[in-house]
Amino acid sequence: RPARAARDALQERMFPGPKPFGMFGMAWSRIAGILLFVFVGIYTVGYLQPVSSEPSLLAQLTSEVSDTVVFAGVNEATAEFRYDVRAGKPAVGRVYELWFVAGENLPVSLGILATNGEQELSVPKESVALLRGATLTVTEEPLAGAPAGVATGAVRARGILKPVNK
Repeated sequence: RPARAARDALQERMFPGPKPFGMFGMAWSRIAGILLFVFVGIYTVGYLQPVSSEPSLLAQLTSEVSDTVVFAGVNEATAEFRYDVRAGKPAVGRVYELWFVAGENLPVSLGILATNGEQELSVPKESVALLRGATLTVTEEPLAGAPAGVATGAVRARGILKPVNK
C-alpha cells in the first residue's frame, strides 16, 4: 500500500482539479449508502416472505355407490388447485369432470380430470375465495366433457373443501 502522500500525489496527477466532497463528503456518502442498503433490506424482508406451497383447503371426494376416490387441495395464497384420482376409472369413451358448487349457486365446471396421478388445474385467483366450503363433485361425462357446460352424467364422488387444521 503506498504512503498517503504518494497516493495523494498520484490521485492529483490522474484527477486534477478541485475535490468534490473532501474527507467529510466521502464519509457522508458511505453512511448514506449503508443506510439505503439497510432500508431496502428491511423493506424487502417484510414483503418477500416465502409463500407456502401446502394446501390450505382439502377435500376427499367419495361415494357410497361408486369406487371413485379423489383427493383435492387448494392453496388459497397461490390459487394452486391440485387433485389426485386415487381409485376408480370412467367407463370406456367417458371422462371424469370436476364441478364445484358454492352455496346455492349452479355447478361450475373446473375441467376434465386426468386419472393418472397428481395433477393441477388452473383456477382464476378471483374464484379461489368461493372454493372455501364449496362442494366438489365428480361426474362421468362424454369424452369432450359436459355439453353446454351442464353436468349430464352420473355423480361418481362428492366432497367438501374444508380448511386444513394446522
